[in-house]
Amino acid sequence: MKKIRFAFMGVCLVLLTVGSSGLAFGKGVVGFGQEAVARALEILEVAPGIDGLALITNAGYALYNGQSSRRILDIAHDRAGVSLGRNTLLQVHSSDDATLFMAFLHKRNKTDIQATVVKAHGNSVAATDPVNLYVGKGQSFKGFETLWGKQAFSIVTLANGWAQGIPGDLLQGALFHDHFCCGVATGYFTARYIKERVPLSEGAAYTYVGIPAWCQDDYIMHHLNLTPGKGGYYAMKYPWDRPWKTGGKAYSSLGGVIIAFDRAANRGEARVLAFDWHFDEFMAACGLSPQPLDWKNSPWLHVLYNRFLLEHRDHPEKFVSVLGVKQLKNREAYMELVGAGENPLEAILGRDPDWRP
Repeated sequence: MKKIRFAFMGVCLVLLTVGSSGLAFGKGVVGFGQEAVARALEILEVAPGIDGLALITNAGYALYNGQSSRRILDIAHDRAGVSLGRNTLLQVHSSDDATLFMAFLHKRNKTDIQATVVKAHGNSVAATDPVNLYVGKGQSFKGFETLWGKQAFSIVTLANGWAQGIPGDLLQGALFHDHFCCGVATGYFTARYIKERVPLSEGAAYTYVGIPAWCQDDYIMHHLNLTPGKGGYYAMKYPWDRPWKTGGKAYSSLGGVIIAFDRAANRGEARVLAFDWHFDEFMAACGLSPQPLDWKNSPWLHVLYNRFLLEHRDHPEKFVSVLGVKQLKNREAYMELVGAGENPLEAILGRDPDWRP
């Protein structure tokens, strides 16, 4: 044991020495990256490349003193042993004027995810003491928010998703969305349902219409490579919890519209999807009382619901279904669904006389 601890202290000493040598911190992003890695490994008492070590950072997006921070990703790989390929170097999307941060994680066991967050502080670094990020039922986020402000929800939810071992494509979608709320997880099921139940013929392509649009749309765009710029994604404002009511039926739990259209054959199909959240089953599984869930003021609910969802990851049909189908006999019919002023719900399900945009 003494030999192991001595070896660990030696590694930290080397890293600290390098971080404060020739490329002194304060002279550029490289110095900051070196110092940040050294400080984090020291605080977490871990060696580079140890199992269970990961980094969540917006480096590469956020600027450091007006400079690109992309070099930090290389430094973290070389000096902490984290990597994109092993899903241990997690680059979270942010604006370039966001505060640059590096959140180092060490998963010690299922319920112990030690973390320290390092940020620039003048010509030095500011690193928090180790804190356990594992979220259980009723977990308050106030302590996290006191430490990291608005970035707390992003760091904590991504850390719990990563520690849970969520699929790599879902992790990438959550990083693109910049946090791992339950809405991103629903997109994982919607996208899989589409690929399994709405397969494309040769020459056909998907178009997705977010009506209603919610956090799942970011995952769907990312995973299916459907973007507004390429004409594969549209969003229309519609109340998330309002059923679409025709003369004789109410369609609830609306989940968006998926169109599969073959431009060469000049035909396709459009489907209105539904997403059943199974809230009753979720609450029963977590021992929650049967009352409305306060998602905004109870962020721990997102973490628990994600765990519930991923228990059913192989059964997207449990959550996603089709409410209505419309045959598209030509491109004009396709354009009617995505054109300005058109309502795909009315075109596919029928007119809702009470709907007022």
